[in-house]
Amino acid sequence: MLLRLSFRFSGRPFYILLMIMSIALSACSQSRDNPQNIKTDTLPNGLEIVVITDKRAPVITHMVWYKAGATDDPDGKSGIAHYFEHLMFKGTNTLASGEFSEKIAMMGGSENAFTSHDYTAYFQRISSDRLGEVMKLEADRMTNLVFVEAEALSEQDVVLEERASRTDSSPLALLGEKLRHVLHKPSPYARPIIGWRHEIEKLNVEDAKDFYKRFYAPDNAILVVAGDADMPEVKKLAARYYGAIPPANKPKNQLIKADNLSAPETIYMQDVRTRQPVMQRIYRLPVWNRDNAKSFAALELLIEILSSGTTGRLYQSLIVNEKIAVGVGGWADTMRRAHGEAVVYISPSDTTHIDSNIALLDEEIKKLKTEQVTLQELERAKTKTLADTLYAQDSQFAQARIYGSLMSIGLTIEDVGRWTQDIEAVSAADILKAANLYLDASQSITGLLTPPLDAPNKIKSGSEKAEAPTS
Repeated sequence: MLLRLSFRFSGRPFYILLMIMSIALSACSQSRDNPQNIKTDTLPNGLEIVVITDKRAPVITHMVWYKAGATDDPDGKSGIAHYFEHLMFKGTNTLASGEFSEKIAMMGGSENAFTSHDYTAYFQRISSDRLGEVMKLEADRMTNLVFVEAEALSEQDVVLEERASRTDSSPLALLGEKLRHVLHKPSPYARPIIGWRHEIEKLNVEDAKDFYKRFYAPDNAILVVAGDADMPEVKKLAARYYGAIPPANKPKNQLIKADNLSAPETIYMQDVRTRQPVMQRIYRLPVWNRDNAKSFAALELLIEILSSGTTGRLYQSLIVNEKIAVGVGGWADTMRRAHGEAVVYISPSDTTHIDSNIALLDEEIKKLKTEQVTLQELERAKTKTLADTLYAQDSQFAQARIYGSLMSIGLTIEDVGRWTQDIEAVSAADILKAANLYLDASQSITGLLTPPLDAPNKIKSGSEKAEAPTS
């Protein structure tokens, strides 16, 4: 269950944090499967409502989650979901461009939005007595957005600059795009959330209008309110402001399945801007469902044992013992609408040690598949998974984000709550089974990023330029 730490989903995934925060939250509730402070309801027009009551301070987090993200970008128009997120801050029939944000600021609140492959979310943090005013503003742009060509073109330039600064200027980000393009094609997960540059440049107002009409409607949205509020009050206000908006009654696109993989693949990339070589391996996972939830919990702990912190096996083997790496890490991204990922990365100390790092990584994975982890390792992973994220209990924003994101991809409150039991029930035998089930080399892709190498010292299969694939 991963999201990214930044709102645009760049940098180290927030998914691990999301999963273990959900565990911490459910662990402290009176009912492990359905916390008593969380209520759900639905308006006649299809808008789902989630209220997470926390009255410690007169503050609320108001979020609207649309079940539309980069996976819903039409072919040839990658980036439209993210681009449209920007346009939602423009004008409506009643508000001038930028006035939405000005009004939130005038009320002493803060706001932002973010796009992922599976959803787009908009949120405000504000005093609880302003809840109705915020709902009125958000409901207004759900149905009354105005499209001005000059503003749309200007915002297109903003998105292109964002891509330039966050992706095109980062060799590691470009490597990640290349890996996922191969791993997930022709599934929409093969495309970057921000979109391919050559397709962003062609987006227009009509594309934005079409996306808005299809996906921005109450029957494709979830309203989440966390903080100083109760369901009766929230539902009354929601009915007043969102209730009159008609449903779109437009079914979601069917996700295209990724191609079958039959053998591991390696992508080599050299870039003059790279100072530190990096190896990243991504295992493609099956689609999450309730039947494999327990084995995915075992996978979470497996990745913790393999790659987390100074006690992780990779750190001890590659950094402490062999001294051939300067950094290691990993995460499991299991909660998605389609295929998830298990990721492991290594920063070799220099390019001469790349092959040795990969060999030792393969050796550690082989051990996980043939030998049970120790009881000490297992208990440490469980304890760390819970203890490191207890602060989530104090963050209403974290709670709103957890439940909004997971319910946007079809999970229930009960699914979130059961993660605690699943984690606590994992045995050493479960870890062994998960390693063999999910760390399947034939379902993996490995990327190697290095500075330019002299011809005699080039890594085995040469190099590739970091070019965006065409769709």
